[in-house]
Amino acid sequence: MTLLSLAASGLVWAITKDRRNNDILNSELIKSKNPDAEVILEALEQINNLQAITNNIQSENIIHSANYIIKASTDILRKATKQPEHIPTLRPFLGYYLPKTEKMLENYSHMEKQEVKGANIVTAMNKTEKALAMLNNAFQKQLDSLFSHTANELEIDLEVLENILEQDGLK
Repeated sequence: MTLLSLAASGLVWAITKDRRNNDILNSELIKSKNPDAEVILEALEQINNLQAITNNIQSENIIHSANYIIKASTDILRKATKQPEHIPTLRPFLGYYLPKTEKMLENYSHMEKQEVKGANIVTAMNKTEKALAMLNNAFQKQLDSLFSHTANELEIDLEVLENILEQDGLK
C-alpha cells in the first residue's frame, strides 16, 4: 500500500464520522481512486475542521458565516464529485480559501476565549467578521460559477418550451 493510499484511507476514516458527507465519500470519483479524489478528501477534512472550530465559537455572526462557508464548500464538493472536470479549476480555490478560513476561525476562537480583550484582539475579531462576510461572497460566487452551465441550459430549455407552447396555442 502506497503512502498516498494510506493517507487517503486515514482521511476517509476521519471524514466518515460526519455522515452528512456520505454521498461525496461514496461517489464514483472517490471509489475510483482518481488522483483528483485526494483534493476532495482534503477539502472534506478541512470542512470537518471548520465545523469543529465553529462548534466552539460563541459569536452568532461568526457562526452564521462559518456555517454558510461549510454548506457552500460541501455543495461545491458535491458538484465536483459529479462533474470532476471542474476539479482543476477548484484546486486553487479549495487549496487557498478553505485553509485560510480554517486558520482565521482558529485564531478567532482563540481570541474569543480570552477573558481580557485588548484593542488588538477586538480589532482582529472585528476584521475577522468582515473577512468572513467577504469569504461568504467568494464561496457563493464559486458555487454559482459551477452551476452557470446548468442554469444556461435550463434557460434555453424553458425558452424552447415557451415557444412550443405558444406555437401550439397552449400559452
